[in-house]
Amino acid sequence: MAQDLRGALVGFCNPLLDISAVVGDDLLAEYKLKANDAILASPEHAPLFQTLIDKYDAKLLPGGSAQNTLRGAQLLLPAGTAVFFGAVGDDDNAQRLRKAAEEAGLRTKYMVNPNVPTGTCALLITGHDRSMVADLKAAETY
Repeated sequence: MAQDLRGALVGFCNPLLDISAVVGDDLLAEYKLKANDAILASPEHAPLFQTLIDKYDAKLLPGGSAQNTLRGAQLLLPAGTAVFFGAVGDDDNAQRLRKAAEEAGLRTKYMVNPNVPTGTCALLITGHDRSMVADLKAAETY
């Protein structure tokens, strides 16, 4: 008899909509970013996230350390095993994040904070380097 593993693996962390795109060094320079670096976003980085969606072939992925881990684990486990908890906003990026998580087979139970936008993380791929700019926003409110 098969064991029921639905919800057996649970994670809680900062859910972020990862916005990943291959970009040129010019975009890094425009936002004063370094190749192969990881920073928290400042106000000057605010337009970066929408720029990646509008002007690049951006991939939208469920991100944040625990959500990434569960997404990977879910690939190896029976459907519905992994469940993720965290806070998102009530906005387009929350809908994008839900869709990306669903496509990855990950169950989510997001708390919605209507007062703060969903957290995002820009993943800027230049050659073999990856620069990350995280804007936690609603993820910090759970």
